[in-house]
Amino acid sequence: MKIGRHLQTVHREEAAVRKLSTAEKEGRVSSMDRLRNLGDFNHNVDVLLSGSGTLIAGRMINHSGQDYSAADFLPCKYCLRFFNRKELWRHARHCEATAEKPFCEKDIQAAGKLLLQGAGVGIGRFASADPELLNYIITPLQQDNVSECIKSDSLLMLFAQVLFARLGRERAADIRGRLRYTARLALNVGLSVDDIIGPDHFDKVVRAVRDMCGETGSKTLNGCSEFSKPHVGLKLGQFLKKIAQIKRSRAIRDRDLQRRQDADDFLQIMDGSWCDDIASLARQSASEFSYNKKQVLPLTRDLKRLKAYTTAAIDQATKALSESPSQEAFQNLAAVLLCRLVSFNKRRPEEPAKLMVDKYQCRSNWQDSNAEILASLGQFEKQLMTRYVILSQFNGNVIICAKHTEPRFAFGDYLLLWVSLLHGSWSGE
Repeated sequence: MKIGRHLQTVHREEAAVRKLSTAEKEGRVSSMDRLRNLGDFNHNVDVLLSGSGTLIAGRMINHSGQDYSAADFLPCKYCLRFFNRKELWRHARHCEATAEKPFCEKDIQAAGKLLLQGAGVGIGRFASADPELLNYIITPLQQDNVSECIKSDSLLMLFAQVLFARLGRERAADIRGRLRYTARLALNVGLSVDDIIGPDHFDKVVRAVRDMCGETGSKTLNGCSEFSKPHVGLKLGQFLKKIAQIKRSRAIRDRDLQRRQDADDFLQIMDGSWCDDIASLARQSASEFSYNKKQVLPLTRDLKRLKAYTTAAIDQATKALSESPSQEAFQNLAAVLLCRLVSFNKRRPEEPAKLMVDKYQCRSNWQDSNAEILASLGQFEKQLMTRYVILSQFNGNVIICAKHTEPRFAFGDYLLLWVSLLHGSWSGE
């Protein structure tokens, strides 16, 4: 079919077609390409929503006769043509629809997923779900059979909602990991998670978990089976128990006596058998792995060298920021300051990095403590009291020892705001 002639004769009243007829020759070709790509995109969306039909791809790639499914293709956010997800970044670098260059492969794939999500592809069963759950948990999932298992299992989605409500978006990666662990177990058993939570298939679950833990064939010091990945069994035990409780609660609300009985029976069997079958063996393996684990302790001269370097770097970065304020100078100062706080206080990088400005501003003033207690303190303790900053976080208290009266902390509010945005791993780069 001559698409240009068809548009001019059948769709000449459309605004886009009228604009096409008045455009110059070069502009007419690009406008025609945009219209064609838009039509192909709408066709592909209809195919994905209906689950039947043929996708129109911008370029087919067939390595060694490999077959591809619809899940292997994503649209380009610039021209809307569909490409293999692994080759999408290569097209986006040279896409004629824009001069913008993608930052990385994950960014361009995420944009393609959002395009499909906005068109309703893959979220029909999540239409009533929390938008943040969709954006932080469901959409970033790697596209494979495990993620399809998660999306198609209603009980796993309930599990995701419970975890997201309790842990929040800051621990989205942890939530996705828990979902993938459970989904892999369901795939190994060959049943849905709802079917697993019951008395009939408990033995299959135990065998699948032992396979996932990786039985080495060796024995522990007690003569029990040794696992190469004991943490998997310990985690899955916790996840399955929580999911069983969720199933029981949902069955009570739905007045489904059979599903409630299945959940109750599963929990009773777990209480009686899981420790002997999985948990005890996993703890033995994990304990023996730690026997010969090396514990590297820093030397005193290395700590002194690190302190001298970070102190000099903080002074140099502060001077550079004062003389020529810029975002780069501010980032350098924040990074080296975070390194100093982490090394001096021996905290995990994420703890001081996530400190909020308001928490720092509302810190306690230890000078206003009880006068009798202050009088009983020694000179060293009084000096420490002027430096301790105890900040309450969502998962406990974080104690930071810092000389916040020094000149370099004069603009500490703004500096800590940036430090709170830094991720711990970034400071070591």
